[in-house]
Amino acid sequence: MRIDTYFASNKKMLQISKIMALNFMLRNYSNPNIGPTLKRGTILKKVFVCFFLAVVATPHMNMSHLPPSFKVFGSSTSNKTWIYLCGLRNEFLPEYMDELKVLDTIGKQLNIKFLAMIPKSRCPQLNNRLCWPHDTEQELLQTYQEIILTTRNQPIQGYIGFSNGGFFLNKLAQFVEIYKPIISIGAAGPLFNKQGPINAIYLLIGKKDHWHYEHAVSLYDQSKNTNLIIHLIEYNEGHQVPTNSLKKLIEGFLENNKN
Repeated sequence: MRIDTYFASNKKMLQISKIMALNFMLRNYSNPNIGPTLKRGTILKKVFVCFFLAVVATPHMNMSHLPPSFKVFGSSTSNKTWIYLCGLRNEFLPEYMDELKVLDTIGKQLNIKFLAMIPKSRCPQLNNRLCWPHDTEQELLQTYQEIILTTRNQPIQGYIGFSNGGFFLNKLAQFVEIYKPIISIGAAGPLFNKQGPINAIYLLIGKKDHWHYEHAVSLYDQSKNTNLIIHLIEYNEGHQVPTNSLKKLIEGFLENNKN
């Protein structure tokens, strides 16, 4: 059987393999030791497999979702880059999105570049609003793949998701090892996979967020003694991105990176 026919007949395996391949490339993209390491046959084979899975096999993927683009906020020249996933929107209009003003302020104060991803997919079950599709595991992995491909030339240091973007990250962390800090704001979601990859989520939730507060606390309680490590951080606001709490958290990550 031809290898492309095999992968086409096993889409789930292809999706998972592509995610692993893309993660491998991202982890080693800026590694100064990757050149000498490539001389070793095993690593060279991994790179070849990564190339095949990420490029040659791509036509066999279900690409019905429209890939996202992004808009830069904060310090546009910084090499410290974070991805931001917004909540449900009828349209992506930055001038009406207060959280982007928060990110722009924090980014300029801390010399961070935020890539605010612009969703192109719409969820019919959510009043056809712009969203980050993740109802099924296939949708989840495909959405993540599209985000990775869109930002593949950026030195990503972490992920932030608000509302629907946070729900997406909370579920993704249960199926894919991220290797980067994950900040989820104003979101919750079920615990799907207790024995999934080991990931840490910093879950910021407003005490006045009447839609999500109890669900976020419930997710935190359920995650105990599982591979999903949740750090619950509460703030005295509603369903919004908290400037002070988010800035303090990111400052902590930046300080840790210096050591």
